[in-house]
Amino acid sequence: MITSIIIDDEPKAADYLQTLITELDKEVKIAKVFNDPQSGLDYLRRDKVDLVFLDIEMPGMSGLDLLSQFDVPSFEVIFVTGYDQYALQAFNFCAIGYILKPVDEEDILLAIKNAKRRISQNQSLLSNQMLIRNLRSDDNAHKRIGVQTKYGLEFVTLSEIIRCEALQKVTKVVTSDREYISSYNIGHFSKLLADFSFFQIHKSHLVNLSRIIKMDKNGMVLMSDNAIVPVARRRKAEFTKLLSDI
Repeated sequence: MITSIIIDDEPKAADYLQTLITELDKEVKIAKVFNDPQSGLDYLRRDKVDLVFLDIEMPGMSGLDLLSQFDVPSFEVIFVTGYDQYALQAFNFCAIGYILKPVDEEDILLAIKNAKRRISQNQSLLSNQMLIRNLRSDDNAHKRIGVQTKYGLEFVTLSEIIRCEALQKVTKVVTSDREYISSYNIGHFSKLLADFSFFQIHKSHLVNLSRIIKMDKNGMVLMSDNAIVPVARRRKAEFTKLLSDI
């Protein structure tokens, strides 16, 4: 049994979420529902829970502010949120679950399924710590992303990633000192890293622009790990412009 609580300042939304969770997954027990984030915070400080369904936009204390009160959060979090690009990007970086409002049954089931996996693999603590660290950091180069591998969730500093290479349905993530094989496809990393000086120069190759050594006249790129990567013809013009702007 997974013990959980809901923290959402909207009573109707919280009650609806509780009803859905109770109907959809009998393994998740809702111990308490809080409409006041401070009361939810006080409860978390004295009682042990496995999972928290946490609203983001709340008066007085946002869900992110609440989570940041814990240096070492021991519970899994599923954020309940309206669309916020910055927040969703932060969650994806750290493999944190979220549900978009208005709440959908399929989204809840998927979020709970992933939360159970993270709980069983003891990933919650590290994921939450990385989220808090990233939210507190203004330096994008030192932010870290979670890379799901067969060994579990491993966190990699953005500036250390040289390139990503598609290998059938998985992705090789190459850093300064090692390689990771992620179960996610390259499209996942392309979306995740698009705002952080990464560019997909080929259907099979995503590169860190700051790790490029040179591009020759034939459209081949030399990376800092000495890999030579092709630039797709249809992406060459945009890529060349990006290089000139660096």
